Amino acid sequence: LGGEFQTKLMGITIIFFGVLGIWRLLSYLKINDWGKSAAAIFFILNSFFLLMFDGGQFSLNLAYITLPFAVLSFMKLLEFSKWRERVKFALIISLISIFDIRIIFLLAIILGCYFIFKLFFSLDRHNAINLFKNLFFSSLFAIFILIGFHSYWIIPSLLAKTPHLPVTYDRLAQVDFLSFSSLGHSLLLQQPHWYKNVFGRISQIK
Repeated sequence: LGGEFQTKLMGITIIFFGVLGIWRLLSYLKINDWGKSAAAIFFILNSFFLLMFDGGQFSLNLAYITLPFAVLSFMKLLEFSKWRERVKFALIISLISIFDIRIIFLLAIILGCYFIFKLFFSLDRHNAINLFKNLFFSSLFAIFILIGFHSYWIIPSLLAKTPHLPVTYDRLAQVDFLSFSSLGHSLLLQQPHWYKNVFGRISQIK
């Protein structure tokens, strides 16, 4: 009963902060309540979120719901360029890396697209230079904090001798069975484990 209660509590917490994050982000962008409601529903009812939620992979869900907070912090960082915003952004990045460090690559793509959009509509040359300088110093600071936070495993992994894979593992035939996706699944936006959600059991494309 205790484990079931903890699972339900975690699920409620994830949904609450998921809605809160996307609501605060869109409030900053001055989107009305109808738009925020629709976006919040879409944010927590897409196939990725539901698959991770149903499979009990709460760490991925936690990293996912932290994305709006990171995007909002990045927007404020570019606008105000204060050290307080830089520290806040670096801490949010570190928090995402605790949950699942792979989500940082997705976040980098989102923030990169936003920065290009912001730069494209910045007609003032002086303002564009300030944006680049702010992004450069903020990125360096965030990377420094992130590496420092994970130095407890990065440094030992650099000093230790890593095991080598067998020579045959550079052949495609040896690793093809490790792939859990296909081009067809990607084109049709169909999750390979959906709908039974059994890891390693690939559903046929429908």
